[in-house]
Amino acid sequence: MAISRVEKEVTILTPQDCPGVAYYLPTPKSPHGVDVDPTGEYIVAGIKLSADLPIHSFSKMIKAIENKEFEKEVFGIPVLKFEAVNYCLVPKACLGPLHTEFDGKGYGYTSCFVSS
Repeated sequence: MAISRVEKEVTILTPQDCPGVAYYLPTPKSPHGVDVDPTGEYIVAGIKLSADLPIHSFSKMIKAIENKEFEKEVFGIPVLKFEAVNYCLVPKACLGPLHTEFDGKGYGYTSCFVSS
């Protein structure tokens, strides 16, 4: 049975008070959506203002965090180095890749931004 209740306060986590709670994956040119393949290894970043499609690696990301491979910090959140987390870059995937869906056969299908 569902219940409804009104809460009067919210717990806020700030990066300065919780180091290691969040990291930025470097995704250029206005990132739109991020999708993860069924294995959890590949993180596909949709970039609506670019034709390229960067694919990050989860295992590389964990290694980069452990090795403190940071490019800079934004609002207290470390930005990981692109080269340290990138699995590959699909050049000219389409005009403005948005989201990638995966089937059970290992294929990914990317929707694209279309503009007049």
